[in-house]
Amino acid sequence: AQTLAMGQGLEQFNCQLCNAPEQADILLVAGRISQKMSIIVEEMYNRMQPAGKVVVWGTCACSGGLASPQVAVAVDQRVEVAAYVPGCPPLARDLVAALQLVL
Repeated sequence: AQTLAMGQGLEQFNCQLCNAPEQADILLVAGRISQKMSIIVEEMYNRMQPAGKVVVWGTCACSGGLASPQVAVAVDQRVEVAAYVPGCPPLARDLVAALQLVL
């Protein structure tokens, strides 16, 4: 939302939000991912187009954060990640740079 408010909306990348993983080119994962949620992330990744990319946004998603490994999972333990946007909170300009990298 902050990225869109900065006037650097997804339109500049010719992107739009979609609800179906089969139509997605990028899966943006943000926040802490639990063990149970990581299964859903992997299922969504497997339903994406073969050229689909994953962008991980925020330290919690990148590394699991401060939670114990029994609770939280780093996304790259479940799926292949194309770009990492670290930070707590992550900066919108860094997300824009990651999107430019993978598109």
